[in-house]
Amino acid sequence: MQPKENNLLIETITLNGHEGRLQTDWSHIWDAENSLLVDDEVKMLRCWSKYLTDLPKTDQPDEKWQPILDVVIAENHLAAVWLLIAAISAPDFYAQRIWTLLLNPGILLSLETQELAQNCLKAFASELTDEKFSQIESLLLKRALDCQTENANNYLLAKIARILSSIPEEKRSSETQEFLSKYLGNENLYSRPTYQLKYTPVEQLPVDSFGNPEYTPNEQLPVDLFGNPNVFLQELEEAKNLYQRASESTPLNNQAESDLFEQLKIIIETPSAPPSPQSLEDFDRDPSVWQKPPIFAVEGFLCLAIKTDSLPIEWKDLLRRLADDPDPQVRSCLGQQIWQFLNKWPEFVWETLDRWLNELPNRAGTIGVLRKTLHSSWYGWLRNSDAARAEQFFNNLLTAARLCNSAELRSHCGALLTALWFFEGETWAGEALRNALDSITDNADELKGAERNAVHELLPRSPKEPPIPVGEHQRVQDFLLQLLEAANQALRVYYAEVTNRAPSDGSNEPAPWVKKVSDFFYDVATEFDFSAEGHAKQWTSAQTDDKEAKISAWWQTVEPILEALLAIPHPGIVFELIEGLEHFIDLDLQRSLCWIRKATLASASAGLVNERLAADRTIEILSRILADHKKILLEGNELQSDFIQILESYLNVGWPKAVQLAVQIETIFR
Repeated sequence: MQPKENNLLIETITLNGHEGRLQTDWSHIWDAENSLLVDDEVKMLRCWSKYLTDLPKTDQPDEKWQPILDVVIAENHLAAVWLLIAAISAPDFYAQRIWTLLLNPGILLSLETQELAQNCLKAFASELTDEKFSQIESLLLKRALDCQTENANNYLLAKIARILSSIPEEKRSSETQEFLSKYLGNENLYSRPTYQLKYTPVEQLPVDSFGNPEYTPNEQLPVDLFGNPNVFLQELEEAKNLYQRASESTPLNNQAESDLFEQLKIIIETPSAPPSPQSLEDFDRDPSVWQKPPIFAVEGFLCLAIKTDSLPIEWKDLLRRLADDPDPQVRSCLGQQIWQFLNKWPEFVWETLDRWLNELPNRAGTIGVLRKTLHSSWYGWLRNSDAARAEQFFNNLLTAARLCNSAELRSHCGALLTALWFFEGETWAGEALRNALDSITDNADELKGAERNAVHELLPRSPKEPPIPVGEHQRVQDFLLQLLEAANQALRVYYAEVTNRAPSDGSNEPAPWVKKVSDFFYDVATEFDFSAEGHAKQWTSAQTDDKEAKISAWWQTVEPILEALLAIPHPGIVFELIEGLEHFIDLDLQRSLCWIRKATLASASAGLVNERLAADRTIEILSRILADHKKILLEGNELQSDFIQILESYLNVGWPKAVQLAVQIETIFR
């Protein structure tokens, strides 16, 4: 969830004499290491970034640049940063155009952009003059001087040193060299106080591929939300110190442990204002754990409880109290580590999970608690404890997720079902997936999680070594093809109903499930593009005896998927496929061009040939093939037939570049 607007820092930046704004977006949508980039915002961002990266290779890039700059400066708080990403890949085009971004402290020193800035400084080494590097040096050295004057901590000085070290050595001033000799490489300068949990991991339990990222305390909430800042900071520091004592690996004697427990308990039980209804709803959307004294005290107590072999009665009572705390942040701290108690106190774990599940439809904040709790191999841990009870808990979870209509929990359940069916052959999980497919319009959220797992296995972004076993691969592929077929049928039935509906029958707005089901095609097509690019890069440079066999196996996997995707030949979907197939032209020209032809013909009537981006990219592909494989094209084989059919699709609409290419071909063939 993005914080409310008035809590966000909006910084003024300049770029080539224009004034703009820079704003950090804390939405968890961008924290997408395990995401498959299927949200609309991420799709648009990917297109924007890719367009900027490819811009220098297009016709007349200089004319296209100024409108882009105007839009970025005038209308978008965030887009300027993406100019830096593009600049790293094409410094000869971008360096002179955007280097003034590096004169903004908010770009150079911000945690979110400093690494990009460093990479740009390295990439611009041969493009910028000594004078321009000198301006950047002067800005950083002045900031360093201000830090020393203000007695700021050495961490910022070390950060400045790292950035200055990215300037090419031959372009550094003597002042920079002196500063680096003092601050660069001193590891003590880089240390920053951290308060990370030191819990013992659960040992010898199965690992799966559908968990959430591991928890780290969030330290981003402004202190002024808690009243008097000085009092708050004093209490916070005390709680942190207690937490650190509790988390140390050095054993405590009984008296020290008892005293520490009492101190932690006092902080935990100190009365505080109950969470507001709005804060509970916010926690369900984005379960961030804020830095405040009770949270550190809870974490400290959990450290003690996890390390002890036998829980005293008073400790058990406090654990039960935490499980029912009105603050969902407290419950989520317990939920993160509740699995550590599964062996020493299993009934407490089961009772707590059942209670939270029963509260799910009605108690605000519980969705966020469960999101934090159901991480990593949670189902495997429960199944190792009691298989029948674990299966019942899962079924209850899915039912509750549907009752409260939590798309995220429903998607999580779908992902878990696929993991159990794909890799362990659990028949009940396979049956549940088939039932979901039979009612795809009602179960789109569950199938979203299932689709992500299937795509992750079938279309990885780089070759899997070793590949998944044949039996598992077949189950995954069968499911994905069945999903696309069910989605295709549902959409066709819906559009037939809409077409035959009289205008007076109701709103023209599509049913809520339509976009979710349509997105299955867009998601798979997008991942195909990524997968093709990653595989092509690795296999193009590989010199192994089995490369041809691997390429053939890859086609066997993707061709049925391509066939299924073309059942809905929307130009946006087909363009992703063409982009992906382009990567394989050098590896398998015949097969790649054949599928580009199939995709083009399937989508021509839907408007693909009138889309500038798709048309120009396709004609560029044909021009490249003509230049590199002219002799083969002249032989009149299937390659020539595919080539001509694609070109004719664009000639039929009079696309200018297609006409130019046709004239060129006519000259060659004459």
